[in-house]
Amino acid sequence: MLPLNYRACEALAAYLRVRPDVGCSELWISRNRRPLTTREIQKKVRKYLDKAGIHEGSPMTLRHTYGTHHALKGTDLKVLQNNMGITNANLYSRLAGKEQRRAAQRNALE
Repeated sequence: MLPLNYRACEALAAYLRVRPDVGCSELWISRNRRPLTTREIQKKVRKYLDKAGIHEGSPMTLRHTYGTHHALKGTDLKVLQNNMGITNANLYSRLAGKEQRRAAQRNALE
């Protein structure tokens, strides 16, 4: 299960309106009307990260960004653990704490 916000739901609904009916339950399909493999999805993610100028990115960096962003925004760690399917979200809490300290230094009053 993947939690989606309303914008992602709207985009997904738009995709499903134009997605051909290919007789399979997988969400993402290729031009050949076959389900995309995990490796094909990873390649597509990297392709779009490169197009966005994020050359060191990967699906895993997106995952870590998601976890850190939510920890920074105050998402409850139990919720974050559940959403990410992990047993320990303390890493994201520590990363968020480091970023908060950096931001405090950058934005300190003079």
